[in-house]
Amino acid sequence: MKIKNLALICAKKKSYGLRNKNLRKIKKKSLFEITCLHVKKSKLINHTIVSSDSKKILKIGNKYNFDTPFLRPKLLSLKNTPEWKVWQHAIKFFKSHYGYAPKAIIICPCTSPKRDPKIIDEAIKKFYKTKSDIILSITKTSSNPEFNLVKIKKNNLSILSKPKKKKYNRQDLDTIYKITTNVYVLKPEFILKKNHLFDTKKINYVFVSKKNSIDIDDYYDYETAKKI
Repeated sequence: MKIKNLALICAKKKSYGLRNKNLRKIKKKSLFEITCLHVKKSKLINHTIVSSDSKKILKIGNKYNFDTPFLRPKLLSLKNTPEWKVWQHAIKFFKSHYGYAPKAIIICPCTSPKRDPKIIDEAIKKFYKTKSDIILSITKTSSNPEFNLVKIKKNNLSILSKPKKKKYNRQDLDTIYKITTNVYVLKPEFILKKNHLFDTKKINYVFVSKKNSIDIDDYYDYETAKKI
């Protein structure tokens, strides 16, 4: 039987905002293991590949019966390596091994330990229902480029995006959303042909609560996640 929905968990050895991020623990489980458990709860994912340059992470992936068919090349594990190229590498490997591409690639980053696993299947369902190239998970944010986001130029502060009309209250602004790292669902051919999430108009979304949307990038995020 062909694999329709392929999950991809990317977890490299080194991290720069927070050292050893993917192996940091919350309640005795590493961020990588927490993501493995989330993916395991999906009823729609048929197969999971772990992409890592860490033998230790790959060994943990094996314990969850995930596929660990390669040690990620060093060139794809550098500080400035775009995650997109890591996704492309995994898809190319899959195609060369199986002789076909899955219908959907489901990306679940390890930086989202508070995700509700149900959001994974919700995103997959919406991917097929809307015939999108990509489904993003988003949440509301109080930050707004026309109100409280500023840039510094020559020691002067200026609003990031000047509104056409002056706005004095946040309630007068359009609602702004930010992308979370809960889940991405994409067409494999879209990943192979394009280079960015917004290189398409066929893009849709699922909503995530603020509580479930925490994204661990630094020590403060990690400490916050441990307390929630």
